[in-house]
Amino acid sequence: MPKDFALNYTLSVKEETRARRADAFRKKSIWATWAVSSLFYCAVVVLPQALTVLEGDEPLSALLLGLLIFFGLFGAIFAYIWFYPVGAPVSGADREVTVSDEGISSRSPLARRLLYWVNFTNALETREFFLLRMGGGSMWPVPKRSLADSAALQDLRDLIRKHVPDARLLD
Repeated sequence: MPKDFALNYTLSVKEETRARRADAFRKKSIWATWAVSSLFYCAVVVLPQALTVLEGDEPLSALLLGLLIFFGLFGAIFAYIWFYPVGAPVSGADREVTVSDEGISSRSPLARRLLYWVNFTNALETREFFLLRMGGGSMWPVPKRSLADSAALQDLRDLIRKHVPDARLLD
């Protein structure tokens, strides 16, 4: 088990926005998969319906209504995902963070908080951050620049791997 270590950092508005955008981009990749499966659905359901219209078994309005509904829903969902709000940054205050086998505790002039590892549903390591995600779309960014050396980086990876069920780490 890695020993406890402390991270002290200030998260600027710009840096927190970058972390939130990296998290939102990860969500977009999930929705790209949904888009491909939707197009497959269109080919399997709408195309046969189009063929029956061409054969004269159904009126053209049924096909047009089906296409209008499909592309209207698809477009609305795609627009929401693409312009997904990244959330308002809550940074600007120094955060003294301690990472331990129990969880992550944070202390700033504004608040104290203890997040147990069980609260984190998944983790993603990017070039600049560890993004620890909680239920409800909440995310806790830990900048890599706050780690003293490669040993501290590996200790944090070991803790995340031990406690977070779905951890996607770069090592």
